[in-house]
Amino acid sequence: MHPRKELLVLVVLNDSVQSEKIRALFERKEYRTAVAPDFSEAIKIIQTQAVDLILTGLPLLLSGKESLFRALRENKNFTKPPILILGGADKSDNIIETLEAGGDDYIETAADDLQILARSAKLIERKQASDLLNESEDYFRSLIDNISDVISILSFDGTILYESASIEQVLGHRQTDIIGKNAFDFVHPDDRARTVKYFYENTLKHGEASAPFEYRFRDSDDNWRILESIGKVINHPTKGFMAVINSRDVTERRKSENALRDSEEKFRVVLDNSLDIIYQINLKTKSFDYVSSAAKGVTGYEPENFIKGGFDFTHSLVYPDDLSIVKDSLNQAFNDIAEGIREHSIEYRLNTNHKGLRWIRENRAILTDSANQPIAIISTARDVTDQKKFEGLCCIYRKHCLNRRPKPRWMAFWRSAMTARSFRIISVLSKCGEFPKRY
Repeated sequence: MHPRKELLVLVVLNDSVQSEKIRALFERKEYRTAVAPDFSEAIKIIQTQAVDLILTGLPLLLSGKESLFRALRENKNFTKPPILILGGADKSDNIIETLEAGGDDYIETAADDLQILARSAKLIERKQASDLLNESEDYFRSLIDNISDVISILSFDGTILYESASIEQVLGHRQTDIIGKNAFDFVHPDDRARTVKYFYENTLKHGEASAPFEYRFRDSDDNWRILESIGKVINHPTKGFMAVINSRDVTERRKSENALRDSEEKFRVVLDNSLDIIYQINLKTKSFDYVSSAAKGVTGYEPENFIKGGFDFTHSLVYPDDLSIVKDSLNQAFNDIAEGIREHSIEYRLNTNHKGLRWIRENRAILTDSANQPIAIISTARDVTDQKKFEGLCCIYRKHCLNRRPKPRWMAFWRSAMTARSFRIISVLSKCGEFPKRY
């Protein structure tokens, strides 16, 4: 509350003696005062200063109330001050006439100084509380009107009592066009029944915030927007139970999520139909984020066995002599990142559930975050046992051939090997060493 030295009492009386008496009374209590003989002079004061109380007589108020209230309406910088009427006998007719004229309280002229001061202080205190409430409402209204979410207040039957200014930006509706209408009329017909059910179920939970709820709401262009809303029921002292709803438009987010989900489904179909095992390791949790269904065909174990069992299960299947290769490969991956290498390959033997010991070749790629820190490994793994056996046989055959002197029959073999059908044999033999220069 303001100290009295900041409060201004305007005394409007045509009796100069009484005016001075009232003025001296308030100044002794450290109020600021101003005196006017009528409301034409009083209005000049009101137009330049914030008045906290007007003390006047009933006849003067009746004669000057129209110009007074017009001046108060025009001066938007100040709020209407309370009006205390000084009158004759404290009759009920005078009190009623005072209230009808726009006065706030009535007191007899013969009342003692303490009663006048007490009534005045009460009216000023009430005005200050009202101003504080208005300032608070204006402050929170400005906050609400400047947030992107839509704030709605609905009555118990769904009638819109208030909409924040953001509704025009989000849905295109103007506040004045939508207030007074029923919110459920804007809800998509397929969502209306469950939305009404959700609303009334939560109105029974007075004071509790509801869980987020999604539904389609018609915008000003008759398009359907997906809103995500949460609400809370409050009991207003004069308007009864009301629902305060906070809504945001999630249409674009849902579209993006659906598009991403469709894209993931397409890639998952491709991955699940690959003959190679494709998996992703989360380096933070040291676990598998994904293992393709090809794991069953290559290892004889379901993908869930690797996801649930993690590294311990995988390492238990690796041939003991090759286990160090597998474990060291993770450390090598971190070293490769530091050197700018993001891909590498390893080979090791794995005890499968249906084919015994098999050779596995992996090609790994390292994923990093924005700080170039490793976050995941994506790898493809395939069974290369048959290829390893064929390469071994080819090397043996090559050594056998090179240890013998070529003869015409052997030369014929080399010529036939150059045909397109035998090209794969030559490419495999070339991995085992160079051919004699004369061939």
